[in-house]
Amino acid sequence: MPVRWKPGASAYTDAPGRLKVSLLHEAASPAQGAGHPGWAIVRWEDSSPGVPDAELAHLTERLYRVENSRNRSSGGSGLGLAIASALVSAHEGELVPGHSTLGGLRWDIRLPLLST
Repeated sequence: MPVRWKPGASAYTDAPGRLKVSLLHEAASPAQGAGHPGWAIVRWEDSSPGVPDAELAHLTERLYRVENSRNRSSGGSGLGLAIASALVSAHEGELVPGHSTLGGLRWDIRLPLLST
């Protein structure tokens, strides 16, 4: 169920703004082997504005900002996503950007499940 927040609560989402957070399970691929337990995915999607395809791969680079939606006047130094990516990577996961079904940006935080 989408969550609504007050205008101005997010520097990178147009008012009134919508956010959808999901928890998913993904099976391991054959290339990862039969012993791989699969992935837990936390999916974070927001409403517009989105990010152009060409910018998606750069969002976790240190000090990188998309000019129209993530500039110094609207806040941020371009370090937050680089730090988040490093934390997820330290847990053998991935932080994967994409396009949201709500019209904005989607982030998948993919973390390996523990073997039992």
